[in-house]
Amino acid sequence: MKKTPPTPRRLPLATNAVLHELEDSLLREMEAASNDGSEQRMEAAIAVACDRIDEVMTQLTALEPPQRPIACGARCPWCCHVKVNLSAPEALRIADHVRAHKTATEQAEILARIVATDAETRGRTTLERAAAPRPCPLLEDDNCSVHPVRPFACRGANSFDATVCKRAVTERAPQMVPAYAPQLRVASIARGAITFGGAAGGIDARPLELVAAMRIALERPNARERWSGGMPVFSQAIDEEAHRQILQMLKHPRR
Repeated sequence: MKKTPPTPRRLPLATNAVLHELEDSLLREMEAASNDGSEQRMEAAIAVACDRIDEVMTQLTALEPPQRPIACGARCPWCCHVKVNLSAPEALRIADHVRAHKTATEQAEILARIVATDAETRGRTTLERAAAPRPCPLLEDDNCSVHPVRPFACRGANSFDATVCKRAVTERAPQMVPAYAPQLRVASIARGAITFGGAAGGIDARPLELVAAMRIALERPNARERWSGGMPVFSQAIDEEAHRQILQMLKHPRR
């Protein structure tokens, strides 16, 4: 007998109010940064957004505590086998972190893993990636090597049951992962604010596929200058699947 998925719970009004305030404030900040015409200000705005998200998560867990303990922890890499999207400013921020905190040998090892993974995953859809999972090349000993500057998508990932996440990888099939919904929403809000806020000021912040974007950011020392100059340095990393989803969101905005 096929089990019916549980009906998603509606978020409490207080939780929704916090999320809507976060969405409005981040969108205003990203629009102001992009209207300023400064990609550096956009990157700074993302750093501020990370701190703001941490504050909001503290608020949300007090307003609506998770129904169960969140199972995520050290050396739990199962969510690090799926396709991840990020923006150009996020990719550049991660590249800065790698160059600042890794030796030349370690940087070369990371780039080698990225190149090898990119050769196998470039252009694949989310479902195709799920059918042939590959670990994120930024993993080291099953831990994220760039955790302080991880993408917003990764900040939102969570699960109440790590065994479900493991099955998604080992059985190579999507699973219904039980998760803390407010954390997912917070990450989605941040990603949308970057894309829409950047577009409002003419900055290209379309979603990129993480592996391809990191290859560009690390292989090309002048990636930031080219992107800041309006050149399409990340064009080969644009995730068309995710971009179509965002365009669909634009047709049906939140009311």
